Amino acid sequence: TLPDGEIVTYLRRGPISAKQTSIRGLPKDFLMVRQLTDGRELVQAIYNEGRLVDCDLSSRKIEAKQIEAEINHMMSTLNTTVYQNGHKNINWSANIKLSSTNTSSSINSSWQVPRENLRWLDINKLTRQCLTSHDRIISSIVKSRSRRSLLSIKPSRHSRNKVQKSRHDHLAKGKKIHLKQKLISPGTKWCGPSNRALRYGDLGGFWQADRCCRKHDTCKLSIPPFSNEYSSLNTGPFTLSHCSCDRRFRNCLKMADTGASNLVGKLFFNVVQTKCFVLKAEKICTKRSWWGKCQKHEYKKLAHIRNNLSY
Repeated sequence: TLPDGEIVTYLRRGPISAKQTSIRGLPKDFLMVRQLTDGRELVQAIYNEGRLVDCDLSSRKIEAKQIEAEINHMMSTLNTTVYQNGHKNINWSANIKLSSTNTSSSINSSWQVPRENLRWLDINKLTRQCLTSHDRIISSIVKSRSRRSLLSIKPSRHSRNKVQKSRHDHLAKGKKIHLKQKLISPGTKWCGPSNRALRYGDLGGFWQADRCCRKHDTCKLSIPPFSNEYSSLNTGPFTLSHCSCDRRFRNCLKMADTGASNLVGKLFFNVVQTKCFVLKAEKICTKRSWWGKCQKHEYKKLAHIRNNLSY
């Protein structure tokens, strides 16, 4: 358990390295992130109440290598500590749980991957589950014709005088529940695809993280999923926000520095929304002659996609 309340478990089996993150004080599988890599591919999966709600498949070797290096560093530190102390159970400096089936022979009998974890240390199986989950989510979007983000912290806009009306509108729709509505972080009312707040000042138990999400919810510069804004088409299922909004959101979560805020930050910036946009004024032709020559120009703000900083 880290000082901020995050519970981190590192696992390694053969070429597969894995990291699991959850929050102290909540059921283990209530909100959990699992990251698996073989050094080439990286699979990041989000679980809520034990169910896979979304995931990310990445062939970015740099990110995969970073995760692998972090896990290997922790495992090697553990091996050295165990070898020097000769203890079977070590309370490491941060009380982080580590398990391996590929350690040195002198400590191999002491550290084994728990049986319950062997089931999800199959990167190929998790990849198939991820692809199936994506197909199901896309199908849900098409059926509902929704333009809201599935996992974005900020798909809808709320102001102080609109929260109650939005709540009533939601209830009037027959209380339809989609997959996208199931990732509101436990203990919060604003950190999710929609909010459960009855009023603007309504915050959950993890109020520090919730306050950051509420502020991000009011960002006015955004490109909804599957829509065209600022001459830029957002073909993904997640809302794109202006980089300044995402930057303030990231700083707010960092300043809060709690288990809930850090996990929300990792979900949003490392798994869900790694992109943002900036606006630049550019000269655009608005009228052309029959021969194609531009006869009238004007300056318009166009969106340029950028990479968010990882959390």
